[in-house]
Amino acid sequence: MAHGWCDKEPSLGFYFNASNIGLYMSLAETCLSNGEVWTFLTNKDGKSGRGSLAAAIPGTKSYEIISILVNAMDKAVRLRVKEVTCDLSPSMMLIAQEVFYNAHVVYDRFHVQQVYNETVDEILIDIRRKLIAKENERDRSIPSLTYSNGETMRQPY
Repeated sequence: MAHGWCDKEPSLGFYFNASNIGLYMSLAETCLSNGEVWTFLTNKDGKSGRGSLAAAIPGTKSYEIISILVNAMDKAVRLRVKEVTCDLSPSMMLIAQEVFYNAHVVYDRFHVQQVYNETVDEILIDIRRKLIAKENERDRSIPSLTYSNGETMRQPY
């Protein structure tokens, strides 16, 4: 097991640094230039600074990433990891579970909030469509309800 960067990684096309593996890791996929997608394993204790990057592997195919990480790390190193944070990608979840099988897999708060916000937006759009449809079905010969202050019911936009 190499300490520092793997000797073979330039020819294999990936980077790995075992000394940057910690208790709390983060697994993410990022699109670089020209649609090139890489998987990054980082140490959360490094707070994105020096000593954070543990692995950078081209691609996101889970079986390839799992094979590279399992072969790059001793079992003892993989067992040491307590928590892996990842997005909601099934591929990233599988990698985290297979490589760090003792660790808790935690879903990234940003991605959970993003899914929540998209769902709320869909519900609001559906409600708005129903209100517009209801307004379009209203019999126009019957005058709108007018309140005592002279205001009428708000029209859906």
